[in-house]
Amino acid sequence: MKLRPRFAAPAAAALVALACHRYELRPMDPRDCPAEPPPRDTLRLTPAPDEPGALVGVVTDAWTGERVAGAQVVVLALRRGATADTAGAFRLDSLPAATYDLVVRSIGYDARDVVGVRVPAAGGVRARIPLRPTVIDGCPGFAARRVRKPWWKWW
Repeated sequence: MKLRPRFAAPAAAALVALACHRYELRPMDPRDCPAEPPPRDTLRLTPAPDEPGALVGVVTDAWTGERVAGAQVVVLALRRGATADTAGAFRLDSLPAATYDLVVRSIGYDARDVVGVRVPAAGGVRARIPLRPTVIDGCPGFAARRVRKPWWKWW
């Protein structure tokens, strides 16, 4: 086994690798996982008289309140859906006046059923739908964490 000197200056090629290889993924220890925090966001449905026949809103993270990009919002009765944009906003237009059940899902989050969303004939509905992060083996999100490598493993 070759040992490198402790304070050797890295070569030019190693400097390029330095920027790319400073971090590695390690499995998370369940003891390192935080306890589930209280939800910071709750389901809110409010009338939107300026949006006739529309369901507009945002999908958020229930723990942090941040918006979730790419979430799918599906109206079960109509078999129609929308995908949230990068800001977590979605829009479903031309909905007939009725009461609908929604399913909201996104990667890394538990699916959520929203029952009894009433779209009135004269207006629409604004929704703020929080999703709870998926917990894998007691750890939220993925069961790995990004950690900084020691300097001697950079190259």
